Amino acid sequence: MVVEELRDLKLLVLNIFLVLYLIMLSFLTFNLALLQYTFFGHILYEGTNFVSERLQRIPSKIIQSDADVVALQEIYSLKHKKILVDKLKHHYPYHYYTAENFFLAMDNSMMFFSKFPIEKTLTYAFKNTNWEEYFFARMGVMKIELSIDNQKYSFFNVHLSAGGWSDPNSTKTRRLRSAQINELFGLVEKDKAKYKVILGDFNCGPITSPTNYKELVSHKSFFISENDHITWDPENTLNESSRYKKSKAQNIDHILLSNSFKNSYRILKYDTLFNKPDILIQGKRYAVSDHSGVRIALVTKE
Repeated sequence: MVVEELRDLKLLVLNIFLVLYLIMLSFLTFNLALLQYTFFGHILYEGTNFVSERLQRIPSKIIQSDADVVALQEIYSLKHKKILVDKLKHHYPYHYYTAENFFLAMDNSMMFFSKFPIEKTLTYAFKNTNWEEYFFARMGVMKIELSIDNQKYSFFNVHLSAGGWSDPNSTKTRRLRSAQINELFGLVEKDKAKYKVILGDFNCGPITSPTNYKELVSHKSFFISENDHITWDPENTLNESSRYKKSKAQNIDHILLSNSFKNSYRILKYDTLFNKPDILIQGKRYAVSDHSGVRIALVTKE
């Protein structure tokens, strides 16, 4: 009995030490697949089915992740963005998004949510793009800068080309993504923050467009944690009617950390979230998105 009490006391002391002296952080990237065209309230097109129904369940999923900084992709509607801000405001008091629309074109569809005050922001549209994405859905990078424990952190939310109406794995699309990766790192290298995080939907991975993935992860200033998690799966019931339904399962959503993290942090966990079909819509179960969320958890070194 005494031994158990001493053990419990040691655990309590250790937990107090962790809270007082160590910094624990987690970051999440999640493609919500909320592309929806409407005309006077009538839905003309949805990139992934059940946008409105899934949107109602997404905030609780994000809250459950308990990530400190959240990067989201594919929220094209200003109305949808405002819904997310309202539903998440008590857990994530700080957010950033743009609301630029150009005739039929929508903005870059990205959002940030943070538990820490956002000090600086930047939105960048890729110069290298295809005509479909230029006119209908602007691809690019969204950046926020914040301070944690008196250190500067910059986060780069990224959405690389899926090829528009072309094959996402064609030579043309791979060359386009390659040019966008060069633009991304050109932007990142100018940033002066000590800690940098690049996260998002890159539409490439070890399985899909591996040459683009190699370009992404071989940058000397960044590293990526274990990366064998599937983040897009044709077995996901939302993908049954997708134009990509015959594609292979793939991991195309990633989180990269600057090498400065290696000196100060160790990785506790790198995992995927929200891939279970746990919401009931019209008598059938679906996941909240066609992508899984990707989360990384870190703690400062003792």
